[in-house]
Order: sequence, then C-alpha cells, then structure tokens
Amino acid sequence: MSTDDCIPGNPDIAGVGVRIAIYVQTLLCFLPAFWALLDGKVSQGELDAAENQATTNLVLAFAILISSIVQAQTLGLTNYHASIVLNMSWLNNTNAFIYFLLYIQHKSQAGVRGRVAPTWRAWVQHIRELAVSILHRGEYLHNRRSSHFDGANSPTTGPPSSTTIDAGSNAELGQMKGTDPAPTRSGSERTQTGESQL
Repeated sequence: MSTDDCIPGNPDIAGVGVRIAIYVQTLLCFLPAFWALLDGKVSQGELDAAENQATTNLVLAFAILISSIVQAQTLGLTNYHASIVLNMSWLNNTNAFIYFLLYIQHKSQAGVRGRVAPTWRAWVQHIRELAVSILHRGEYLHNRRSSHFDGANSPTTGPPSSTTIDAGSNAELGQMKGTDPAPTRSGSERTQTGESQL
C-alpha cells in the first residue's frame, strides 16, 4: 500500500484528544441522569440542570458542524472526516435525548403541576397543546410588535381570543390557562407601557 492511498490526517477532527474529549463528555452526561433517577423522581432542579447540559452540548454539536462546513468550503474536507464530524455531533445530541426522557419522567410523576398521564394518547395531546400554545404565543408577539411599529398608542392587553383554546396548564411557557400573559412581557415592553400610561 502506497502513501498516496492514505487519507491525510486532520488532528482538529480526528485527533486523539478531540475524540477522547467528545467520548468522555458523552459518557459523563449519563451521570446526572442516573443521579436524578436514583430516587425514582425527577425534581424541577434536576430537570433544569439536564436542560442546561443538553443545551450546552447542542451548541457544541452545532459549532462542530458549522466549523466543518466552513472547512469543507475553504480547505476541503474528506468523506472520512465528514463522517467523523457527523458521528461526534450525534454523540453530543445524546444529551437532548436524555433530557427528553427526564422530562417525560418528570411530567408523569404524581403531584407535579401540569401532570401528563403516562399513556401515548395523553402525551400526543400534551405535545399538541405545547405546539399550539407556542404558535399562538408567537402570533401574539408578532401582532404586538407590528401594532407597536404601526404607531398604535393603545397597548394590547392580551393575546387574541383564538388563544382561549383549552390548553391546560402551560408551565413551560410561564402561563396557566385563563391567566393574563402581561406578567411575561419583557422589561422594555413594561417600560413602554408604563410611559404611555403617564
């Protein structure tokens, strides 16, 4: 076998240190999950910690993908190194799967606000409600911003009446059914509302 047939090494991608760091990080992400499940219950603090860990690792996965795209466009990237990058990104995405499993455990526990019954039908309904509430919240914010830029002087007091869908409790978005979303406004919105009332 001649040296012309060998793929040139790229230590930034296939280096021993880079790969060991990704492997160890992926293995260590299971420790907090096992610790959270040790007592059979997942507390809100444990769930928040898992979410932060998953978010950090997803940002790292996207950074690796973006840097490989840039390298492919500028210096070139072999198929071998591209497959290593994709495999390392999937390893980093493992944290997101762990978070979702902990989320399911947390929301299925008795005594949790907004509990979801541990059945497929209940979870499908819960996911639909989350999607609808996120979409309607996005429409509400878009309408609020467009009315602000159109020069409307009267601030909107709440989301449109179409959002009165029975979405149950929505602790993920900081709202409960039937409550006014005004407390979830940003600081600048509260300041602008306060100035217009003076």
